[in-house]
Formats: sequence, structure tokens, C-alpha cells
Amino acid sequence: MFNPKEKRPRFVVNVAIILFTLSAVSLCIALSVWQWQRAQAADQRFELMSKNSLEVMDELPAYPEQYQSVKISGSVENVYFLDNRSNDHRAGREVLVEVLIEGSADIKDASSGARYDRALVNIGWQPRNEGLVPTYTIPEMISVQGTLKIPSAGFMLQDPQLDPNWPRLMQSIDLPLLSRVQSTLYYPAVIYSAEPVLGWPIATLAVENKYMMHMGYCIQWLLLAAVFVIFFIKVSVTRNQHDNQQTMAV
Repeated sequence: MFNPKEKRPRFVVNVAIILFTLSAVSLCIALSVWQWQRAQAADQRFELMSKNSLEVMDELPAYPEQYQSVKISGSVENVYFLDNRSNDHRAGREVLVEVLIEGSADIKDASSGARYDRALVNIGWQPRNEGLVPTYTIPEMISVQGTLKIPSAGFMLQDPQLDPNWPRLMQSIDLPLLSRVQSTLYYPAVIYSAEPVLGWPIATLAVENKYMMHMGYCIQWLLLAAVFVIFFIKVSVTRNQHDNQQTMAV
């Protein structure tokens, strides 16, 4: 006799499938949240750069913010190279000159009260060459307008001081470490020159608003989580139908 209740789909509890689905969905949701956070950060970073670039400060601010536009003048005391920096898909290095800070004595370290002695100015890019030789002329004096960038210490496989070329050649900019080794207090932001300096190609410091890109990834991970849920439902119902057919055959 026909019983309509036998046609109703029911879930079959399978621990392996449940654990797999929960793990996959949890991972997708975590990645989606991460991309959402990156989208918010990208949007805020772009807005900050747009706002701070409107006004040009005639001297370095005592409390620097990312992407502030400033002017700096002073004598060049030293030269450093920032390795593994590309320009137009070409491998090379960015060139940082150490500039003696002149002017206001109010530019001090907030924690120690000591006055900043030097600032690093990124004057441009050069292709990789043998040795640490500038491709173009290094000026004795500099007077440029640029954009502040507060560097964050990058991941290093070993202590940079173990490299015989450091600090002349850097993989990332660590201003506190450089201050300790050089026994001088560096301004806590690097100034990226917005003006060509004696033929040096300008190092690009462009911040694109990648909000939509990260939101797209966020939605993509959510959709993938939904696919795993549908897969779980489909497999569970299929297993139930298969078990029913085996029961009826017996």
C-alpha cells in the first residue's frame, strides 16, 4: 500500500559529512569576514590619503599621520637602498637619502622628548646593478614636497644586522633599529618625494581604493559557504533515499 510519508526527504546523520561541512563553512565565513575587514581598511586608507593630501605643511609635523603632504629642506648626510622594489615590471631598488632636519625644535619624540635629528627621504627608484652604486647623482642639498609614509617592520627571516650590507641595503625600513645602530634619532615617517630629484624616477606611492575588490572576495567566500551547505543537504538527502531503497529491497 502506498504511503506518502515514505517520499518525504529526511536527513541522515553522518558525522564525517557534518564535520567537513562545518569546517568548510567556518573557514569560508572567516575568510569572508577577513575580506570585509580589508575592504573597510582600504576605504579608510583611501579617504585618509585624500584628506591629508589637500593641505601641504611647510615643515614636518611633530605627530605625523599617514599620507600627509609636507615640505622638507636640508643637507644630505647619507644614502640607503631599499631592495626588491619594482618599477614598470622591472626589478630594482628605491633610494633613501638621510636629510638633516632643520628648523623648528618642536619636532620631538613624544616618549623621550628628544629632538629628531634626521629624516629619510625617498628620492626615487633605480634598476638593480652590481654593488650599491647610485645610478643618478645624489644631491648635496634637497628641498622637495612629498608624502609621509609611516613604515611598519616587515617580516624578516633573520636579524638584519647579520647582513653585512645592512643598513646600506635594507629589505624593509625599521627606523627604531636604525636609530639605535646609527646613534641618531630618525623622524618616524619616510618622506616620498612627489617631485623629480636630479633625474631620479619617482617611486610610486599610490593608494588605490580596493574596497570593491575586497567586497567582491567577501561575497565570493559567502557564496562558497552556501555551496557547501547545499552540498551537505544534497548528500544527506541522497544518502537517505539510498538507505530507503536498500531497506525496501531487503
